[in-house]
Amino acid sequence: MTVSFVSPLQGKLLPITETPDDVFSKKLLGDGFGIYPEQETIVSPIYGKIKTIYHSEHIIIIEHSNCHIMLHLGLKARNDIVTWHVKVGDTVMKGQDIGFLRPSFFQQAESYQMINIVFLETKSCHFKDGNVICDE
Repeated sequence: MTVSFVSPLQGKLLPITETPDDVFSKKLLGDGFGIYPEQETIVSPIYGKIKTIYHSEHIIIIEHSNCHIMLHLGLKARNDIVTWHVKVGDTVMKGQDIGFLRPSFFQQAESYQMINIVFLETKSCHFKDGNVICDE
């Protein structure tokens, strides 16, 4: 599966295996990337539909025709770290502004500031030439 992709936040994409949380680093939900954000704006990494926003708001799932991508904001569930500009059912374009991290996100310990970008139910993914290529 190949998905046209942009990073949802500014910062360096890291292999998900470098995430300090075993659920992600052991790819229990799927492969993907981690990122320590350098600014607050969050954009949609793909074209798709907002499938889920968890009640704590720190998790959002975007459904693409080929996959589901989860953005897991921080490593501690908190409802005061993000403001979303979208709601469940909205269609989003790749690169569209969908929310922002509040100052409280950056006031957490740095170890909690990892954002995980998970291609749910995939075995391996890699980024190449503006696309993410995953094995299911």
